[in-house]
Amino acid sequence: MHKKIMHTGISFIIASLAAVGLNTLKDSYYNPGSRYDIGESFPYSRKTDKDGSTIVRTFEIGSKIHKIYIDPDDYILKKGYRRNAGLEEIPGYTDPDDEELIELLKHNLDIPSGNKEEDAEKIMDFVHRHVYVPDRYNHVKTPIETIVEGCGDCEDLSILAGSMLAAAKIDFAYIAVPAYEDKNAHILVGIAGDFKGESFSHKGKKYYAAETTGTRWPGKPAGWKIGQLPDKSWKTLDVKVLEYSQ
Repeated sequence: MHKKIMHTGISFIIASLAAVGLNTLKDSYYNPGSRYDIGESFPYSRKTDKDGSTIVRTFEIGSKIHKIYIDPDDYILKKGYRRNAGLEEIPGYTDPDDEELIELLKHNLDIPSGNKEEDAEKIMDFVHRHVYVPDRYNHVKTPIETIVEGCGDCEDLSILAGSMLAAAKIDFAYIAVPAYEDKNAHILVGIAGDFKGESFSHKGKKYYAAETTGTRWPGKPAGWKIGQLPDKSWKTLDVKVLEYSQ
């Protein structure tokens, strides 16, 4: 069962291994200076509806307020499985068939719009609404976990981006950057299309860099655009382009 502990301004939901339910969630705010253990969630704009039957996430994109409705049972089920993966295994966690993700694309982001480049930009803007938080346990989240919790590390955010791109039928790949000097290994996505800027070539195709991390605080999304690379020295490394095929 879930055990709920209230702190000032923050709701911590501590899940035991026997998690089978979800108590009502309050509006809460995440401190990105913290670190989280397995089972802890730090949502920053999440609550349930009046009867507690639906998790509601709220996002402001442009001038519009978007609400995303998620079944708590679906979230709990996915949260209950612990997954660890190396960077080269990340494509296998792409989930474009999640019904809630498809609803998000269609009803909140108006995707597909007929313009895949614009759709890709909208997807990356949505991903940047999630706070980057390092995960010392290397637990890989499903897209719904990341959306509900409002945060994730580079693997989680890239899986979210990749799943949304795949659901939108946009050609992409994962870009795995090896550890070097004092820097940890990293992963982002690369998107094929009519873009400009930094790209990685694979089998005669260019995948333009699309960084998924960088957001440190809710409401202040990272400003990375497709084709911008946070560290141009990555171009000199043995970067691997990991294909995803549906």
